[in-house]
Amino acid sequence: TDIRQQSLGVSESVDALKDDKIDAFFWSGGIPTGAVLDLASTPGRTVKLISNTDTLPVLFEQHGDAVYHSVTIPSITYPGMAADADVIGVANVLVAHESMSEELAYQITQALFEHHGQLAAVHAEAAKLTLESAVLGSTVPFHEGAIRYYREQNAWPGN
Repeated sequence: TDIRQQSLGVSESVDALKDDKIDAFFWSGGIPTGAVLDLASTPGRTVKLISNTDTLPVLFEQHGDAVYHSVTIPSITYPGMAADADVIGVANVLVAHESMSEELAYQITQALFEHHGQLAAVHAEAAKLTLESAVLGSTVPFHEGAIRYYREQNAWPGN
C-alpha cells in the first residue's frame, strides 16, 4: 500500500512495468502513445487505464479551467482495453524562447496549419488541431508572431 514516486519518461515507465519494478504510471501524450501501445501488445500483459475525471473540480478550483479537461480514450485505442476510459487531458503547447523573432514564430505557426495534413500523417492526434482549438487552453502568453498569424486567420479571440 506504500506509494513511492519515481520520475520516469513513458518508455522508461513501460520498461519498468514490464520488469515488475513499478505497478502503475502517469503519462501525458497523444493517443495512441507508442510505448503504451507496445505495453498493451505485450503477451501476458493487460493495460487498464484508470478513469480519473472525478478530480477535475479540484483542479479547476486550483488552476482554473483553461488547462485541464475531460478526455475519453476509446476502448479500441489499446489492445485489451475492456471499456472507454474518461481521463484528465491537457492541451499540447509549442513553447518558444522569448527572444525568438516575431517573424520566425509567425512562420512556425503558419507551417503548423499549412502542413496540417503532413502532421496528421505522422500522428493521428495532430488531426484534431484547429485554429479554434489552438488559441484556447494556455496559461502562458502567446508569442506575438503566433498572435499575428491567428489574427490574420480571424481565429484570435476578440478579433
